[in-house]
Amino acid sequence: MYKKYIYAISLALLMITLSTGCENEVGTKEFPPYFTTKPSYFEGEEVSLLTFDADGLNPEGKKETILKVVTTIPWVAKSNADWLKISHTSGEYNTNIIVTAQVNESASSRSTTIVLTPEVLDPITVTVTQSGM
Repeated sequence: MYKKYIYAISLALLMITLSTGCENEVGTKEFPPYFTTKPSYFEGEEVSLLTFDADGLNPEGKKETILKVVTTIPWVAKSNADWLKISHTSGEYNTNIIVTAQVNESASSRSTTIVLTPEVLDPITVTVTQSGM
């Protein structure tokens, strides 16, 4: 009869030990702060310039340009130009920001910036230029 109690107590202690040991490791390790506009964590260069023609098309002939944010920390994005639209103004993890430019009916080119500001690292500024008609 005592063998059943000893077995049950041993099993309970083993379960408590295993669950306590795992709790300290799973889900509590933090990644170091990382924030970039590179296409991926491991390769590529920071995106620092986006261009559009007067009709609002990027060099590939598309209306939308994807600006990839690869990060482990919260961030905000801001542009003061009324002719430029960005799909996301904040986020916490990796995000594709869709950037679109309205038609530039002026003969003059124009430019603005998108400032991406992470919670704890230096901001990244992306210059956006658009040619005139």
